Amino acid sequence: MTEFNDNFIIRKFIISCNIFGGYEVSISINDCNNTQDIVNIVLSKLKTNLDNLKLKELSKKIDNTHHNYHIHDYNIEDILLSSNEKIFYICNHNCNFNTSIATSDHFL
Repeated sequence: MTEFNDNFIIRKFIISCNIFGGYEVSISINDCNNTQDIVNIVLSKLKTNLDNLKLKELSKKIDNTHHNYHIHDYNIEDILLSSNEKIFYICNHNCNFNTSIATSDHFL
């Protein structure tokens, strides 16, 4: 079942990578048009947390590797219609990801 909090659709995302692996955040995806929008929000929240903790070198790593992060196997429609218990992973691994799907899935 889709979770609505005051008309917000909230989904949980976990980063899967060797540096930030395990970082978990739940966000509203109401204003997301594609999976890259989701990735951008999650990384922005992580970067803000790192900046608040004065972890500048780790924050810079996000800036330098931001373009590698992606969600695969799901498009924005899948995520919007998923149950609120579903967890989605954002990775930056070289997993033969087709970036054209992530950046254009709002056209599907």
